[in-house]
Amino acid sequence: MAFNVCNLFLLFTPRAIGFSLISAFSLLVLNIFVGSAFAESKDDWQDRVIYFTLIDRFSNGNSGNDKAFGDPLCNDPNDPHAYQGGDLQGVRQRLPAIANLGADAIWITPLYKGVESKVGSNCGFPGYWAAFSEPYQLEIDPRFGTASDFDALLTSAKSKNIKTVLDMVVNHAGYGAPLVAQRPDWFHDPYRCSSLGAVDIFCPLAGLPDFNHRIPEAGSYLLNLHRQWSERFQFDGIRMDTVKHVEPWYFRDWIAGLKLSRPNLFVFGELLDESSYDVFDPYLQSGFEGLFNFPLRRSLIDTFAKGASVDVAASRIREMVDRFGQRQSRLLITLLDNHDVPRFTEEFSKNMSPSVVHERYKLALTALLTLPGIPQLTYGNEVGMYGGFDPDNRRMMPNWAYEPNFHEPNHSGFVSRPGAIWAHTQRLIQLRREYKALSRGDFDEIWRQNNPSAANVWAFVRAQSQDTVTEPDAHSGPVLVVINNGDAKSGRIRLPLRGHFTDGQFLQALPIEFETASGQLVTETFRFPVISGAVELELKERSALILTTEVEK
Repeated sequence: MAFNVCNLFLLFTPRAIGFSLISAFSLLVLNIFVGSAFAESKDDWQDRVIYFTLIDRFSNGNSGNDKAFGDPLCNDPNDPHAYQGGDLQGVRQRLPAIANLGADAIWITPLYKGVESKVGSNCGFPGYWAAFSEPYQLEIDPRFGTASDFDALLTSAKSKNIKTVLDMVVNHAGYGAPLVAQRPDWFHDPYRCSSLGAVDIFCPLAGLPDFNHRIPEAGSYLLNLHRQWSERFQFDGIRMDTVKHVEPWYFRDWIAGLKLSRPNLFVFGELLDESSYDVFDPYLQSGFEGLFNFPLRRSLIDTFAKGASVDVAASRIREMVDRFGQRQSRLLITLLDNHDVPRFTEEFSKNMSPSVVHERYKLALTALLTLPGIPQLTYGNEVGMYGGFDPDNRRMMPNWAYEPNFHEPNHSGFVSRPGAIWAHTQRLIQLRREYKALSRGDFDEIWRQNNPSAANVWAFVRAQSQDTVTEPDAHSGPVLVVINNGDAKSGRIRLPLRGHFTDGQFLQALPIEFETASGQLVTETFRFPVISGAVELELKERSALILTTEVEK
């Protein structure tokens, strides 16, 4: 009998020896085979900016495959719940625009062949309703393209130094998937599931057939089918869907199994819980290198969209760093929104003026791209796309939005001056890449002015430790970020620098503003001397400064 990870599931099953031993055994396998690979992938991914494309709603590169599969009612671009025609060829054609923005990783939704029929008002267009069957035959949904199309996308992305993340699902199959009839014992009984334990884990999500991972054959099946994907296609990472709906021990086994053949895969998970970090630990311990930082997302909404005190976001960051440490905090995936929640732009008050929304949205993007974590942009974030609950948050990307000019006219469904939002996003990504402290630096809060009668200012330093500075240069030093979240000027503020900068140095504000008339980056240099371990400065309302040591000429 050939040795492979499937046999591990048969020899060491929960039925035979209990969950704790199988998890311990899988961890041993993981450490033996890929112990050094984690560090390699982590050090690379913390430098990246992930751009999320919901394939069906991004770009239609080949109209010939729009109706290649499934119920005609599910291939109707006039129905927002049906497939709109986006495909792999469309994503590949838009890679130059993604690269021009500065993102260097793309996350694409699942490519499984989906179920054919409409269920209720929906058609499963995001790709999460997989038509799993036994034996499993790897097949890309024909509406998205072919294996050759995916190969071409991966090759093109690699040529542009863009890594590719593929979305995967082990929690559920699609409604009416053939496997449900073939192997009904592999799924939880929806009428008895609540008696097994936590409803989130043992009962169906939105009625989707829910896998019972305690059945060894079911666990082996899911691992094997995803090994087919990871061994056939050379993508770089995996985003795992709905992780909180699966027992953590299963992911330890699943990740270990995939990394036997693909040790450098970067695997991160969607844990959609905005209230607390309490649920993170067992999933990080199971082998996920990162999780989506939904608690921080909620805090960014309260602080920047709702105009609350900076205390809200600052306290969440402090909690995160205290709990997970600097390194793991940098590997959590930070976001303003994605396809499962309303877009960040929907959180602004309807009474807020378009110009204030524009400024506050830029502040949120500034925070996203300077705080610890791997930033994830959802397609349309870079131009301030609006969108409420599904399917409104999954609108088709319009042609003008990929690379708008600075003076792009206003469009219904987008924040005012979308071209200026795009330029601001591009500039922040450029600075994040150029100044490694913004991606690899430890976080140190130095100021939080949250008195209701005073300005609403937050200041923090990102500084690399010695072991994270790979190539010391003029841009490898600490970076100071100061955000005025208030609706009034800050007045003169004295910021203690906590030893990050020394007396006699000058801090230089890095250009992040653009001339409204010309669209040109304002390159005027603003210098601030370090005196007695502090720096004095002031900010206009709803603005930010990013400063670092002045480079000697």
